[in-house]
Amino acid sequence: MWARAGTDFRGKYVQAVAVLQVEMKHSPAWSLDISPDDREIAYAGSNIAIWNLAQGRERIIDPSAHGDVQTIKFSPDGRYLAYGGSAGVVTVAEVATGGHETSLEGDMGMIRSVDWSANGEMILASGNWGRVTVWDVSSEAIIGRFQGYKDYPSFRALFSSDDRLVYAGQGDGTIRAWDVGSGKEVWNVDAEGSVWEIALCENGKSLLSSHIDGSVILWDLRTKQELQRMQLRGAWLRTGSVVGSMSITGDGQRVVLPSSIGYIELWDIKTWSMLECFKAHPGETTIWETSISHDGKWFASSGEDGTIRIWRFR
Repeated sequence: MWARAGTDFRGKYVQAVAVLQVEMKHSPAWSLDISPDDREIAYAGSNIAIWNLAQGRERIIDPSAHGDVQTIKFSPDGRYLAYGGSAGVVTVAEVATGGHETSLEGDMGMIRSVDWSANGEMILASGNWGRVTVWDVSSEAIIGRFQGYKDYPSFRALFSSDDRLVYAGQGDGTIRAWDVGSGKEVWNVDAEGSVWEIALCENGKSLLSSHIDGSVILWDLRTKQELQRMQLRGAWLRTGSVVGSMSITGDGQRVVLPSSIGYIELWDIKTWSMLECFKAHPGETTIWETSISHDGKWFASSGEDGTIRIWRFR
């Protein structure tokens, strides 16, 4: 079902567009991603599905995903999906047919995040015990294993813009980077508190990290210095509110910050000022993930209320 957003929110910078009632069997959509051509949204929970925005129709890719799927990502060319979760396996499926291409195993327990290299030739996944694994997609061979502090998960990992490095936000409060070719750790900072999410901005010159206490920090990657720090408004409203999966616009100017109590904030990275704070999902709904369209005109959010909501930048 495609419906107008019930809140009819219309702010200065963001406007509600629609609510998608998605068909998850036993869980909300833990993760979502927008296709490179902005025509489809893939989402994952107890099954894998794709919503075609033009048709207003849902298509099930994997009706019985093994375990709850926590993370999903389109390949750069939009032909494939990589996803993983509690089963501890990264599955690669063809978008057009839904057929499974391969399953990648890396002994990481729960898969927390996946990412594709810019050329689509590598996939990485982060998981439990501080581990990050990189595979060559064509051969399915592991080409990199990286180890953080083993007593904590690696919640989020991603490739650098040139695919030479892997960055990971760790549950022990550190952010680390490894060289894919040599396997050596080349960068780390102590961010003080579990790192839930990381994102690169300013063409890879800086990095944003979000934390369990509701704080968001901007880091200079060259000097390792903390440039800015802010506190999510949700953390003021209720102790324990955390930032979900933040998303940065393609121009690197703005960041969308979802919370665990249904609010979304839009911040200007350059001026480090909050542009908008609004109730995006009802009640004290945890917003698990956000994803910004590649044309930079809109974004989507997935919540514990079982909906995916579409928002337009104004």
